[in-house]
Amino acid sequence: MRPPSGIVGLGTDVVDIARLTRLIDRGGTRFLDRWFRPTELRSFAAEADGRQVAALLAAKEAVAKALRVPGDGPLLWRDIEIVPGPAVLLHGRMRDLALTRGVGSFRLSMASAPDHAMATALAIAGEGQTSL
Repeated sequence: MRPPSGIVGLGTDVVDIARLTRLIDRGGTRFLDRWFRPTELRSFAAEADGRQVAALLAAKEAVAKALRVPGDGPLLWRDIEIVPGPAVLLHGRMRDLALTRGVGSFRLSMASAPDHAMATALAIAGEGQTSL
């Protein structure tokens, strides 16, 4: 069955950069490894400051909100990968959820200011699953 075209979901998130920086300082590599895939950390390593990491985190949360992730267990943040562009690649449980919901692609916008980073994700229905 062909899913209808159109918007499946919309998500927005804002991250406080100072708070995230404190979490990274406390949790170090363990914190980053829990939230980000190695490819994300490498892709953005040249620019990785608090604002960049906060924008990535906001983007992941925005994608989760756009997919309307059910609250029946821990969210595997590494199943949402943000790649340069920015674009979204999904893995594992998140990919399965997107396919179930009929999501064919995402549109993602990220921005930062001195104190906050934000992202908005639009989940779009469609047959072509190439961007998942």
